[in-house]
Amino acid sequence: QSAFPLGPPSARREWTAVCGGSRPFGCLQCHRVHRAQTGPCRDSFCAETPAQAGHVIGQAAGCPYKDGSMTQTHSGSCLCGAVRFEVSGAFEHFFLCHCSRCRKDTGSAHAANLFSTAARLSWLSGEDSVTRYRLPGTGHAKQFCSRCGSALPGLHMDGAVLLVPAGSLDSALDQRPDAHVCLSSRAGWDDRLDRIAGHEGLPEPG
Repeated sequence: QSAFPLGPPSARREWTAVCGGSRPFGCLQCHRVHRAQTGPCRDSFCAETPAQAGHVIGQAAGCPYKDGSMTQTHSGSCLCGAVRFEVSGAFEHFFLCHCSRCRKDTGSAHAANLFSTAARLSWLSGEDSVTRYRLPGTGHAKQFCSRCGSALPGLHMDGAVLLVPAGSLDSALDQRPDAHVCLSSRAGWDDRLDRIAGHEGLPEPG
């Protein structure tokens, strides 16, 4: 299954242009594509279903882009604080990837990555500390702080897609993951984790 169920970025660039790309699912053309691919509209501001398809950006009831002035903005940083960044624009997808490469990247059960074809990344400080590594012979790449190793945002697929590690954000994220992906590659111990004990803080010694 494709990690980008709304079609290849080249196609999305064409139809997001109808609404300027400021809200990828927020124009009539985007609704048509979205309806054909995934069913009901996932944008929280849209009170209509894609089947009604009467929603053009700025015209839906409660649309936060009515005056064209609102843009989602998120800020983030690395662990040591040397690198700070800002992302302007909406995230189209939020996936938890269990593939072996993402597990190596994070040292954990899965990566938690946000994707956008329209958002803009701005480095506020520490851009000279941002290092990129690409696994030879693959399209797998990551960006990280050369001082502390923290995962950082970066452009992928020849600049068509911005990937933002969710854990790198400092601002609140009002968006839940869309799906677990690459579950066939997950670690053997990554099973029924919702059944193990949970603690609000660290467990008591012993």
